[in-house]
Amino acid sequence: MEVAGHTRRAEMKKEVRNILLPLFFHMHDQDQSVAQASWEALLCAAKLLKRKHLRYLLKTAQTQRIGECLLMGHGSRADQFLEQSLSYLRSPQEPLQEAAVRFIGLAGQHLRDGREEKLNNAIEALRSLERTGSSSASTLVAETIQLLRTLLGVSPLRYRLSSMWERRLHSLRAGWLRCCSCAQG
Repeated sequence: MEVAGHTRRAEMKKEVRNILLPLFFHMHDQDQSVAQASWEALLCAAKLLKRKHLRYLLKTAQTQRIGECLLMGHGSRADQFLEQSLSYLRSPQEPLQEAAVRFIGLAGQHLRDGREEKLNNAIEALRSLERTGSSSASTLVAETIQLLRTLLGVSPLRYRLSSMWERRLHSLRAGWLRCCSCAQG
């Protein structure tokens, strides 16, 4: 009986993980009730998955950092997230398109296996949006394409080492700032 309950809970968590990104995108929906419902559902999902940092970002309305949070520690899911993001480029809503473009840039930085092909696919999808999209998103699209092209020129090992170093520096700085703020208090 206990094994069946554990299996169902694991399946439910897997399903919840699969809807994290769509919920994040729909937080940018033009219909405020959809955006609010997505925020609430994402908050519940974060609670279920025990993702404290995600809950913190949601409660403090740090929407721009949520995409990074979804990828942190889950870089292996960057492939799946990238695939999900590409479909939002075809959304008729510009805010959803822009959220997808930003996230594609983030996800591209976390790709591992087969990253060259995936980056090229993302660039092609972004070019398509660039041709048909609005002028307000065109700058963001062009910047994201440039970022992805830059990533194509960096070897996967070199990129992973540099991103590990950047994360280490970030955590050291954060620890130092916490230490300084404690000393001042």
